[in-house]
Amino acid sequence: MVAALYGLETEIVAICANCTQVNSQRDLRFENWLCLIPPYQVRLCRGCGLRWLSPRPTSAGYAVVYNAENYFGMQAGEGIAYEGVLAARNRQFETRLMQMAKRFPGRKSLNILDYGAATGEFVACARALGHHCVGVELSEDARAIAHSRFGITLHEPDGLPELSAGYDLIHMNHVFEHVPHPAAHLAWCRRMLADGGMLLIEVPQQFCNHIDGLKRLLGRGGKLEKFSAFSLHHTYFYTARSLLDIISRSGFRPIAITTNVKGPRLGMRKDYRSRLMDFTLRVADAVGRGGDNIELIAVKSSID
Repeated sequence: MVAALYGLETEIVAICANCTQVNSQRDLRFENWLCLIPPYQVRLCRGCGLRWLSPRPTSAGYAVVYNAENYFGMQAGEGIAYEGVLAARNRQFETRLMQMAKRFPGRKSLNILDYGAATGEFVACARALGHHCVGVELSEDARAIAHSRFGITLHEPDGLPELSAGYDLIHMNHVFEHVPHPAAHLAWCRRMLADGGMLLIEVPQQFCNHIDGLKRLLGRGGKLEKFSAFSLHHTYFYTARSLLDIISRSGFRPIAITTNVKGPRLGMRKDYRSRLMDFTLRVADAVGRGGDNIELIAVKSSID
């Protein structure tokens, strides 16, 4: 219910999480595209180009933003059931896991941490493929859904049982853009990974992609229609460049990046619309990494 989003406690974020400069300006275009209301603003770092929400809800405020009524019962604030993307997302996760397993030759099973596990789909998929996988999820409602649907117990962020040998893979699917302190979180991820462990992050290239730009040009979307939980849920707005930058500064070596991510929006069908979207994404990715999602794979650097 949108009414619950008014009057949330907020906090100011003055320092850029990437380059640590205190030198930002308002980005009124992003504020318009997000349908933000006062006091919320989007800040743009003059130094490195990273964007973020400030003021933003405090941790108590985000507990309201991420509850089942405001978040997991909808998709992108457009009244589309969150359930509707799950079948295609499961197929995407299975493909992703099989591709990542190839990066660990000779290993039949990986130790995987899914951070921001939502309602447990990736954890369930990884376990079905024979991997040891645990999940972390902030939302109590989402954890309850995962337990009801899959019998999976997802951990709260402060209640994760650590593996003594470390994780081979940390997976974050549309999670990193929600993390309020990305540099600190990446340092934590690095500690949790085994030597040679990998980090896989997918984030939206929100608004800064050729597809959304074309939609706005044609007057057919490319921005939110109204203020909702989806106006506030992203604390940072990454481009391929800014994501590479913050990952490289945090003790990781990027080894692959693409903005041609075949996600749930393509579904399982191969009709002309899906093929057209796939072609459009390939072109957008080739022309300056202009696709609407970013997938980055990085390996833990051996240099402390």
